[in-house]
Amino acid sequence: MPRTYAITGPAGSEREWWRCYDALLERNPGLVQIRVRHERLNNPEAFLARAVERGHQQGNRVLLNGLATLATSVGADGVHCDARSLLAARERPLAPPLLVGASCHDAAELAQAVAISADFACLSPVFPTRSHPDRPALGLVEFERLVNNCPIPVFALGGADTQNLEAVRAAGGWGIAGISAYWEG
Repeated sequence: MPRTYAITGPAGSEREWWRCYDALLERNPGLVQIRVRHERLNNPEAFLARAVERGHQQGNRVLLNGLATLATSVGADGVHCDARSLLAARERPLAPPLLVGASCHDAAELAQAVAISADFACLSPVFPTRSHPDRPALGLVEFERLVNNCPIPVFALGGADTQNLEAVRAAGGWGIAGISAYWEG
């Protein structure tokens, strides 16, 4: 599993999205989550299949945020569950070898990620963020406490970038995940 996990962000148009996505792929994160509003796309399946293919061509594993059935139909390597779908899940949404990631914000959500056999979790926000300045960050001490006994890899999300990677690893995290560290939208 790569130590860096890039997540796509918003863009004003499809053309702008592709420009930002190509720039993200040039950074070679190894693991990418495509997070787009499917209902806003003219042909979501074709758009996502193209994005997955482009990510694969650059040597990345690509996950879709959301629907597991859509992830399999477009050739993605798995799915990333938001906290709401994670808490509603009674079982793992995709069978191995497809990957399942989970967004978590506390110990209960991490426990649920483990319960559904997620391959990894993203715990947030670890550091202060520009996108949610009113939301208090966990900080590395609380991050370490939460991941200390977690049996799956946990990425630090929220204000994290490659400059935080060693500190996150020292605190027991697997790596860093981020939007703003990779997305130029």
